[in-house]
Amino acid sequence: MRDAGATEGNEGSPFPTTIWKWVCGVALVSSIASLVVFLGYAPDFFMGDDFELIGDALAGVSPLEPVAGHLRPIIRLHFALYRWIPSAEFFGALSVLLHALACGALLLALRETHGPRIALPAVLLFFGSFLANEAIFWASSAAVLYCMIFCGLSLACFVRGRLWASYASLVLAALSYELWAVIPILFLFHFRRARELFFPFGLVVGYYTLHLAVFGVEGASAYGGFSVAELPLRFSIYAYRFLSPLAGLPSVIASLTLALLILSSLAVRRFRFAGVLYAASALVFALSAHVPSRFYYFPSLALILAVATGLQSSRRGARVVAAMLAVYLAAISPWINVLDGEDYRRKAALHEELFDAFSSRVEQLGLGDAAVIVNRLGPERLNSLAAESLGRPKLLYVRGPALAGMIYPDDAVRMTLWPRAERPAVSSCTGRAIDVGRDGLIRSTYCFRVASR
Repeated sequence: MRDAGATEGNEGSPFPTTIWKWVCGVALVSSIASLVVFLGYAPDFFMGDDFELIGDALAGVSPLEPVAGHLRPIIRLHFALYRWIPSAEFFGALSVLLHALACGALLLALRETHGPRIALPAVLLFFGSFLANEAIFWASSAAVLYCMIFCGLSLACFVRGRLWASYASLVLAALSYELWAVIPILFLFHFRRARELFFPFGLVVGYYTLHLAVFGVEGASAYGGFSVAELPLRFSIYAYRFLSPLAGLPSVIASLTLALLILSSLAVRRFRFAGVLYAASALVFALSAHVPSRFYYFPSLALILAVATGLQSSRRGARVVAAMLAVYLAAISPWINVLDGEDYRRKAALHEELFDAFSSRVEQLGLGDAAVIVNRLGPERLNSLAAESLGRPKLLYVRGPALAGMIYPDDAVRMTLWPRAERPAVSSCTGRAIDVGRDGLIRSTYCFRVASR
């Protein structure tokens, strides 16, 4: 079953066919260029959340253990690979492969929901889009890649009537990332009998009931909390970044205008599927106090799907606008991906410098030795990156107790001691002092003892 309004009024019309071929060609060239960028600029060292997940994997933390305020067993299993392949390059290449698999799953799904003439340009544009690049450049973002793979497979199977395969894929998506919950809403466009919806919506209820039981009501604001005043900004930021990738945050007027424009798309049958995908994804992240690029993965698909759908509109003006937006996205994405690649490469180099300097001193400790990490590095080290001309600085949020705002001492110790110890034992603040930075205020101390396996 396909979207009833996906291709009406266009069969046999030479203009849509010609413009479709040109857009697909430009998008293909853009995707190839972005693939080269993804492979060439993939950071050769880990960053941020990667350390926590690697440290937990080396310490033998159960896959069922929550990741901060989230239930994501799949990403814990993903990082367990570090035990056998301790290579940042491997994880970078794996992220590119997962992104390609996600696009393959989306092609299967969109062919069923919208037809091949919309599916192909949408997937080509999505593969190289700069809006989705953090899911590739940052290893810990693999969770959203797995989620998109399983969501695409679930949607494709559901439309084809292969319900149990769809439900199984949906469960795997639920074990990957929170955005899976938008897929049952999309099932409403293609269900045949009401009973087909019992399992997916029952899974949603069960999932969030479990989430509340594990994390409580406060767990719903794991990304920083809901704000009515900022709702238009958080809702429209994805569309704004699509149109203005180098600009700052939108004004209140711009946010409201974009939000109303997106909501109005829900009244247009042709764009309703994309509108629901965008609105549902954006509202999930309305709980977020910051909106890093990895969170763009699902909303960016909705935006690109709207563009691809516009290419098949029965109105010439809509087709021209859609074609212009498609060519704009295809032209700008490789360039922005290069700028972001520079950004991530600098962050990776910073973390490698800090980790190497720290771990070389920890490795001198013997079994039973105690030590205290005195952390004097903070936001100034990361903020200094903003003064450099290369890249498109972003993601400069700060974590107080972490090394240079991004590496927790506990995670760094577990990665360093892994060949000799299962995990560091908690100790009182006595023993050898390991200073990290000497000029700043003491931001945190971390005490540990080298324990045997």
